[in-house]
Amino acid sequence: MKKRKWKLYCFLCCAFLSWGALTAQETFDAVKVYGDFYLGKIGRGEPNLYLGRFDTNNFKGATLAYLWVNPNKKYSKELELGMRIRTRNVFFDSIDYAIKDFETAARFELGVRLKKKLFNYLTFSLNPAVDLYFYKGDAEPAQNSTFPVTSIDGGILFSFIPHLEIPLGERFFLDLNINYINVSFGISYQRNFNPAWTDQQQKTGGFDFDTQGERSFQIGLGYRLFPQKNNAPKE
Repeated sequence: MKKRKWKLYCFLCCAFLSWGALTAQETFDAVKVYGDFYLGKIGRGEPNLYLGRFDTNNFKGATLAYLWVNPNKKYSKELELGMRIRTRNVFFDSIDYAIKDFETAARFELGVRLKKKLFNYLTFSLNPAVDLYFYKGDAEPAQNSTFPVTSIDGGILFSFIPHLEIPLGERFFLDLNINYINVSFGISYQRNFNPAWTDQQQKTGGFDFDTQGERSFQIGLGYRLFPQKNNAPKE
């Protein structure tokens, strides 16, 4: 990735984090680090050539999140920022491809936290979420019988995210959540660098609508900025 793009991405990350810290004020509650995994054989924004089914495992990167809770109500807000960069080899239609992937996403959740009903121990919340994503993949064939392909996808995804929190002490906790019921709206673009085609023929794209366009599971480790007993939602 070019240095200029790295600088732009770092700037956007800092802007999101600063906005979250300023708006949270006294209700800001915790920071989290998620490990993200695919469910099934498809990932967000990835066209057929780049599907997760070609991976040896379904790990899809890490996500940094901020969570804040209104201590006088049972509302929670969460802002997630994630990025994935990887290289891999794929054998597709008798052709060996070297693929470079880049994906970044920002997700905002506004949820409702329920009472701890299981042994007064676990916390459950259901969060409607809005997810902005961008994906770019470059495929370079090992053989000369075909040509490089670049794919770019971006858009917005709406979903409902159930969270289950398991305390590990006064400040640390595990967060388990799944993203399965969702709908996405995006733009898809692909270019096949075949020199026999005109510039216009090399390019294809259009509007992309999908249901269950993102099926993923997250395992997160959270750290409460205040002790849970002093900052938990009131019953």
